[in-house]
Amino acid sequence: MINTPSLSASTKVLSVTEAIQHLQQILDEHLSLLGWIGGEISSWTVAQSGHWYFTIQDKHNQIKCVMFRGSNRHVSFPIGLGKQVQILGAPQYYGPSGQFQWLVTQILPLGHGARQLALEKLKEQLRLEGLFDSDRKKTIPFFPKKVGVLTSLAGAAIHDVMTTLTRRAPHLEIIIYPIPVQGTGAHLEIAKQLKIADERRECDVLLMVRGGGSIDDLWSFNEEILVRTAFECQTPIISGVGHESDVTLIDLVADLRAPTPTGAAELVCQPDDLWLHRLQKIQQLMRQHIDRPIQQGYLNLDHQREKLSGRWWRWHQRKAAQLQQAKNRLISPGQRVKIQNQQLQQMIHHLTVWSVQWLSHYRHQLQLQEQNINQLNPQTILRRGYSIARTEQGEIVQSIHQVNKGTPLTLQLSDGTVHTFVDKVQEDNVFTQSAT
Repeated sequence: MINTPSLSASTKVLSVTEAIQHLQQILDEHLSLLGWIGGEISSWTVAQSGHWYFTIQDKHNQIKCVMFRGSNRHVSFPIGLGKQVQILGAPQYYGPSGQFQWLVTQILPLGHGARQLALEKLKEQLRLEGLFDSDRKKTIPFFPKKVGVLTSLAGAAIHDVMTTLTRRAPHLEIIIYPIPVQGTGAHLEIAKQLKIADERRECDVLLMVRGGGSIDDLWSFNEEILVRTAFECQTPIISGVGHESDVTLIDLVADLRAPTPTGAAELVCQPDDLWLHRLQKIQQLMRQHIDRPIQQGYLNLDHQREKLSGRWWRWHQRKAAQLQQAKNRLISPGQRVKIQNQQLQQMIHHLTVWSVQWLSHYRHQLQLQEQNINQLNPQTILRRGYSIARTEQGEIVQSIHQVNKGTPLTLQLSDGTVHTFVDKVQEDNVFTQSAT
């Protein structure tokens, strides 16, 4: 029997808002820790604001739910009518519509709760072991020559990767390592192919890619054996699994993560303008190394000329002063004139002879210095038909052991540069390696 409180003048009458506030307080105190609730989605609406409004039910009852955009944007599996899900949240009485509903903060496929917790535990364990540390990640080569691709031959990812690589870097050699990208035991085959690709040492970088999918579709890339195999690889790995919002453990252990398979392909083939920029920088450095000693030689030559000119002027002034002093010491005008005239003629003769010899000597010295400078000028050597071969790192090739077949080279000639590749390597007229 329900006790009905008596109504009197002192009885407080709650407003509708006050009653709802009391109701919400009771719900928060007693029902906020119910945990996960599972059921089937029986109605589904996505508002223009991005909020989800849906209902989950079992055989006997149903609960209306709302999941705001800030929470549902992290959901990465297909969701809609008929899906079996489990939700985590809190009850709420929405006063404006007089409706009881569940405010959902997390949603997963039904039965994924334990597996998700196991994944988080494994992720934390691997993190503590240092498998995700940035200082352990290998450097991706800037200009790789050979790229390995681990993906399914039947998926769209291989088409996207091949199209991107062929368009942006047609010179790249591509090796495909077929793998299953989902299903029972797929992670074992992926780990096996990854280990084979790494042990062969035939690729400069490996791409592990697949298209988007549900959590179940991508789960192979969360398996511990595959993550540890990737960590032990000596070859750099770029992952491109799923979409940007799909983050698997293989993405965390990879040396570089791309948001999509196409993004992974773009990371290993640099655009033409970047190549051109690097070549222009190399050309600028070469000009600096060649022009600098030449300019310094010209400066030294000018300095020597100035020194020689100053010495000759000082010598001339000193001789002129001596000549004046001799004139002043004449015994008599006539005799002094005669004696000094003879001495003057002798001095002029000696001066002329000495000057000619002195100038000839220093002119010869200047010519020798100028010849030495010209002989040291690389352009002089290049004009004789020689060239300077450099690797793509800018190192001068001095031995056949610095190159192999296919090595890109830059040849510096007297009037420009030539970019080429090594076709064959020959030592003492014996072919050690030749083109096939």
